[in-house]
Amino acid sequence: MSTDSPALPPVTTELNPPATAPVVTPTETSTVAPLTPEPIIATPVAPAPETITVTPSNPEISPPPITTHRVELPEFAQLLRGQHRISYRDRYLEVEELLEYAATKGCLSSPELAYEVKRLKKIFFYQPLSVLTLEELCEAEAELEKVYAQLAIAIAPASIETLRATSSMYAVQRPWWTAWLLGSGSVCENFMRQLFWVAVGLMILMGAQELLGLLLEHPILKQDPILSTDWRILHDFLGYIDPFLYGAIGAWIYLYRTLSTFYAERVMHPAKLSTDWLRLFMGTLAGGLVVQLFGQMFQDMQAYSAAAVGFLAGYSTEFFYQFLDRVIRAMFPKEVGTANSVRPAQIVTPPPSRRQTEMEALIRQLKAATTEEEKQTIRNMLEKL
Repeated sequence: MSTDSPALPPVTTELNPPATAPVVTPTETSTVAPLTPEPIIATPVAPAPETITVTPSNPEISPPPITTHRVELPEFAQLLRGQHRISYRDRYLEVEELLEYAATKGCLSSPELAYEVKRLKKIFFYQPLSVLTLEELCEAEAELEKVYAQLAIAIAPASIETLRATSSMYAVQRPWWTAWLLGSGSVCENFMRQLFWVAVGLMILMGAQELLGLLLEHPILKQDPILSTDWRILHDFLGYIDPFLYGAIGAWIYLYRTLSTFYAERVMHPAKLSTDWLRLFMGTLAGGLVVQLFGQMFQDMQAYSAAAVGFLAGYSTEFFYQFLDRVIRAMFPKEVGTANSVRPAQIVTPPPSRRQTEMEALIRQLKAATTEEEKQTIRNMLEKL
């Protein structure tokens, strides 16, 4: 071994430790670091996250100064809290739309409701999440739901669904080659556009039938029997579906009459648009069936034409149902009479409504009241009902 190499300190005691635990100095620790295992840091048991104030039993022991600490939520609870925060921001946007509609229609009874909405806006959008306690956030969310319910009652029958279905801010994006036919505006605006094209198609079919009728009377077609036969087949087919067309026009006019008012008042619900398409189909079917099945009956009646009956059947489904009931009573009078004779015994008195039940209960309380203050309170409640 060379003489100029540094002398190693003795490590015999560290390699062969005695039975008793040695006292390790900082120099010894650094010297025997390769032979000493890594220090194990024990994780202490964390106390409850809530800050608990304990009043000492000994008054001589003064507690340290108490500072307000917020409850630290676990990571999963913080994640859920953030999700609720985002969802209630969306709820607030709905409240803003309801408030704007209520103010426009004059349905806002008290300005304090608008002040409350703006206060909630400050909480949900302009305060950081770390500032709010869990209790404050729950109170704000509950107050938001309360305001939403008050505005929903004030603007009924309109709702957030009807407002968004009739607003251009929620337009349906479509490519240009389908937008001209199906529309690229709001849901209800697109529906009205599609109804327009349905009316155009019905008018084209009715005009084609009249045009074919005029062409068949032309001398040129009369001279060509083959061509005349082909055109006559097409004309007869259009004549067959003519009652269906008038039934569809009647149903279309009914839909336009009702939906135009709903669209202007912004109470047109998107969930009912599918039933409107079914109403159009039902009117078409009713107009055709009435004429095709009972056409001979209407030929004997000079006051109404088959097209008029088909139009009325399409416009009013009640007319179609009443007509069927009359036909059944005319064809099977005995069975109908027997059924009608049994029907009164099967009539069940409907249960009283909730409003009627509440009024009866208040009237009983008014009769049992002894003080004038109680009677006046019950009278006020009856006036509200």
